[in-house]
Amino acid sequence: MAITIRELVETPAFRLKVLAGAGGLDREISWAHVCELPDPMEWLAEGELLMTVGFTVPGQASKQATFIEKLTRAGVRGILICDQAYAPPLSEEMLSAAEELKFPVILAAYEVPFSAITRTVAEANRNEEHRRLLQVMKIYEAVRIATRRAEGVALLRSLEELLGCRLFVLDPETGLSLVRGAPGPSGDLVRALLEERARRSGPLPTVLRLQATIRPTLIMPVPASRRAVLAVVARDGFPDLFILHHITEIVTLEVERLVAEYERGRRSGAEVLSGLIENRISMDSARYALMERGLAEGPHVVACCEESGEDPGYSKIHFRLEDHRVPHLMLVRSRRLIVLLRDTPDHLSVLLEEGRRLRMIIGLSRAVDDTGGISNAYRQSLWALKAASRSGRPAAVYGKEEARISPFLPHEAEDIELIVRQILGRLLEYDGRHSSDLLHTLRTFLVQDRSWTKTAKMLHIHRQTLVYRIKRIEDLTQRSLGNTEDVAELWFALKAYEALNGEEGAGGFSRSR
Repeated sequence: MAITIRELVETPAFRLKVLAGAGGLDREISWAHVCELPDPMEWLAEGELLMTVGFTVPGQASKQATFIEKLTRAGVRGILICDQAYAPPLSEEMLSAAEELKFPVILAAYEVPFSAITRTVAEANRNEEHRRLLQVMKIYEAVRIATRRAEGVALLRSLEELLGCRLFVLDPETGLSLVRGAPGPSGDLVRALLEERARRSGPLPTVLRLQATIRPTLIMPVPASRRAVLAVVARDGFPDLFILHHITEIVTLEVERLVAEYERGRRSGAEVLSGLIENRISMDSARYALMERGLAEGPHVVACCEESGEDPGYSKIHFRLEDHRVPHLMLVRSRRLIVLLRDTPDHLSVLLEEGRRLRMIIGLSRAVDDTGGISNAYRQSLWALKAASRSGRPAAVYGKEEARISPFLPHEAEDIELIVRQILGRLLEYDGRHSSDLLHTLRTFLVQDRSWTKTAKMLHIHRQTLVYRIKRIEDLTQRSLGNTEDVAELWFALKAYEALNGEEGAGGFSRSR
């Protein structure tokens, strides 16, 4: 049986004086904890005694009364204040609130060290510590059994039975459950968590007590590589904080296991998507790979996402799609995120909402039924992304007027490919045979407004070498760079080539800018 506050007060060596709340002296305490922070209830567990030299006590009378009410709601058993230290004058409002709530407010002699009180509580509660140790052993045995089943939901159920509480592992930014197969929390819990998260700019405290929930709820951060919290919903009171810390460590292992599983899936999915885009995978292999990832049924959509900044939040998009149970393939190319998913309103809304949350620009292709059309859909998503970026919109869909790559180019990839072949075909063949880069020279010359001096400087070549290259380009394309009509055709053919291949496949295009 744990020591009571009355037993501490009746210890002569401590010279403790009860100022208010004598009706709560028979409460048992599990620990005596020193805290000088403004919100000590976020750092104390239920059943503990708060000790302070006074810094944590508010100065205003109304705030002192509210302070006592908050400590009571948090399950703190009482407060012990050092006399003649740093505490402000204790108001009548504070003492009246303590008396009404039967919350002991105790004054300790200045000469008595808090460590002596803590040691006394620890020694008196040695049997209680033994009980907690046995409970920890039971918890890890439940982990061992659940691990053999390789199911996170089985682990949570075992821990819930041992603790007598409901447990939820959540993303603190969305309130979504992170454990597959586990039911989500109630709406009031999610709302209270998101409101509390929005109210705070820094990290969550060790223990956060949600007030606006039907049942008492604790939120504890999970120290994993992705953001996660453990929500503990009480049935008949909360377990000891010591036990809950062990639970968070176990939950951390489960979250890391899921992160590793998602990363393995992302990498293998990236290989599949890359093969589909580059037409390196046979139709049968593509169908099998998509079936394995829940993407067997079409139609499909390719999305191209782009975010400014040094650290794009692409891993967050991956986690959020997994949290929403949205099957997808994902690939990062040239700092752009390429996503293949099913063309359903629910799945697309998740991607668009998470993209909006992360301030991404998204281009969407048309829906494709045949896996052989994914390469073309990828190009469509690139064009839609460029159109969205130009218009300042968060997203654009290929095929809509505002998503056209250029008002002078046709919509369909086949027609654009025909333009490239007709105007640049011989030039591209020449570059391929001779490992030259005349295409890059042509574009640089046009970007520099056909300035011989600027172009030679940009290409780091002699002016006479440039003259030779331009003559070769004119011979191969059968067009004169001194003729406005020919220049226009060459420019739009270059834009068509860039649209078909993207920046990563456009040779020297990006280098000349």
